[in-house]
Amino acid sequence: MGPFFKFQTPIELKAKRNLGEFGDKMPLYEDGIPFYNVIRDYVGGFVDLHYPDDNAVLADVHLRAFYTDLNDHLVNHNLPFLTSKAALSDVLATYIYYVTGYHTHAGTAHTEAATQGVAPSSFYADPSKDQHGAPPDAAAWSFFTYVGTASLTLPITGDTKSTEWKSGFKDKESYFWLDSLPADAPPFEEQEDVEAIGYPEAFEGHADEQALNKAFAQNLINLQGKIIERNIKRHNGDSCYTPAQSRVYNCFDINFVESGVAI
Repeated sequence: MGPFFKFQTPIELKAKRNLGEFGDKMPLYEDGIPFYNVIRDYVGGFVDLHYPDDNAVLADVHLRAFYTDLNDHLVNHNLPFLTSKAALSDVLATYIYYVTGYHTHAGTAHTEAATQGVAPSSFYADPSKDQHGAPPDAAAWSFFTYVGTASLTLPITGDTKSTEWKSGFKDKESYFWLDSLPADAPPFEEQEDVEAIGYPEAFEGHADEQALNKAFAQNLINLQGKIIERNIKRHNGDSCYTPAQSRVYNCFDINFVESGVAI
């Protein structure tokens, strides 16, 4: 099927596209690569807890069975061999990236992809014509995402208020429509920060895993702050961005990212 379907990490894919400095400022990469790195650090830490060295990875018969099943489902059957802790971490982190933040970018499994500020499909000189949503029709897309996925996802930080838009929007007022928040949400100036809760019940009895999961949520919150700073610059047409890059982009902002059941 050709290189289009080749398995590769987001970092490898960006390098292959050879976009230079322009690519560094493309929101998909400027926000997406740091998002992937947070995931990669989390997965690497989790792998460290369970595999003391590369030989332990090679000796895991269950992992070999997992690899065979996963590779069978790839178009080119070219999943990297899980011969080391690093290779295992790269594969797991890549899949998590594609079913969380990148899934929001693709606009196929996330309700917020059909609302303003995520991945606009059209750009108009007359703002009254702008749907502020994903292609091709925001209302229709919203209906299908509600039916197909809305009840099957979880907030990636564990804080349910974040994906209800009841926290995390305090510093976003300058680049969001004033009527974009839900009717029952606090106004921008009264919104609290997203809380790093994680999913301690999923790791009950394993304090190291719980701590790692909570740190992962906090690292995503820290990244959100940087994304907000960049969005303010994009919205204001900062000179570090070209006109093509000067559009608010929220796909890797934790108010929009959910943990897909595909994990």
